[in-house]
Amino acid sequence: MQEYSVPQREVQVQVHLLDGRDLDGVTYVPEIGPDGGPGHLIDRLNEENEEFIALRSGSKTHLVHETRILTVQISGDDVEEQIEREIEQSGVCQNLLVKIHMISGLELIGQIAYVMPPEKARLRDYLNTTRRFMPMVVKETLTYVNRSQIVSVLALRGEENG
Repeated sequence: MQEYSVPQREVQVQVHLLDGRDLDGVTYVPEIGPDGGPGHLIDRLNEENEEFIALRSGSKTHLVHETRILTVQISGDDVEEQIEREIEQSGVCQNLLVKIHMISGLELIGQIAYVMPPEKARLRDYLNTTRRFMPMVVKETLTYVNRSQIVSVLALRGEENG
């Protein structure tokens, strides 16, 4: 049945859980994404029909419920990081320095870059329409933040009105 398997690539991640634990390991994304380009972890995390992410750590595989994930940090994946660089350099995106307060008490400070229509370009518009996980660069590390675990977001630089 090899002809029906979907080629996957490994992505090294650190998953920060709601209960305070951090899990380091490898997760998998399709080599080819829905747009025909390389598969992206953000697409995998935002799949509507899947609630668990498989995370291999050594000889163990954890199946982690996505609603219990605060953040997923990418450990040096060139494909994922290139996507975010392209968005930031497109010239049509909002690029904001923000502070995010998570339900667990965790605070994240970093850059959010997004593209929205001019009439819906506010941070509030983006937060209300983005999918389950959203990209953010924290200390030069690409981090996917679970939107449902956010308590508040403060624009520190880049947006004058909310």
